[in-house]
Amino acid sequence: MTVEEAIALVEHVIEQGQLNKVQALVLREAWQGKSYLEIAVAAGYDPGYIKDTGSKLWQRLSEVYGVKITKLNFQRVLKQIAYQTPANLPANQWVKPRADWGEAIDVSTFYGRAQELTMLQDWIVQDRCRLVTLLGMGGMGKTSLSVKLAEEVQSEFTSLIWRSLRDAPPIDELLPTLIQALSQQQDAELPTSVGGKLSRLIELLKQFRCLIVLDNFETVLQSGKRAGIYRDGYEMYGELLKRVGEIAHQSCLVLTSREKPQEVGMMEEDQTIKLWEFTPHPSPLG
Repeated sequence: MTVEEAIALVEHVIEQGQLNKVQALVLREAWQGKSYLEIAVAAGYDPGYIKDTGSKLWQRLSEVYGVKITKLNFQRVLKQIAYQTPANLPANQWVKPRADWGEAIDVSTFYGRAQELTMLQDWIVQDRCRLVTLLGMGGMGKTSLSVKLAEEVQSEFTSLIWRSLRDAPPIDELLPTLIQALSQQQDAELPTSVGGKLSRLIELLKQFRCLIVLDNFETVLQSGKRAGIYRDGYEMYGELLKRVGEIAHQSCLVLTSREKPQEVGMMEEDQTIKLWEFTPHPSPLG
């Protein structure tokens, strides 16, 4: 995809039907990887004006396409939109990623953790990791980071589901909600066994590129005992992690937890399994 093709794609969805001179300048130069300051100096504009123009453009495109678009990801997102949109379909009718955020918290004021966020995005987008675990004590920002991470990478997936395990739902209650959300309510009759439901979930993870985030995973683990052991009746959560980590598919499962599940420790040598542990300095949202 060329920058001119990208401009043509954008002009299909903006109100005036054409980028103004400065908007086109920002898009062309940002496409080449130039900073706002470099664009401003080369073109003789005030840097603040160029940055404001870019910010408003990305915000407008985010509203139109239903995914977060920024200076850092707009090239990748526009390429994906062009790929997913049939030639005879208007650009503003492309198939948007389906997102079910459950009880995800608001991270509109998220600050910090930029380096870690970039690393985690690379694991998911570039390395195509199947299982990523965010490990750390309570109050360090695992939940807010997981939501921010999901927002940043959602354009890479056809479906996104964020779920809190705060109330420790039995896996036989969780799996149907995941399967129905990923299949768009098409699975009317699910297998009766937990193993059968796990197999159906894996089929969907193979068929579609899905992102599932499970927050507070420590609630299904025993506390005060040997690390990573499951509570009675919750052992099949371990089977979920094992299948997601070991079976080839195109999706990603992200966990946040205060304790490391034993399956994660057993599979860490696999390059598609990643563990990141929080450093002591706190994140703003806690």
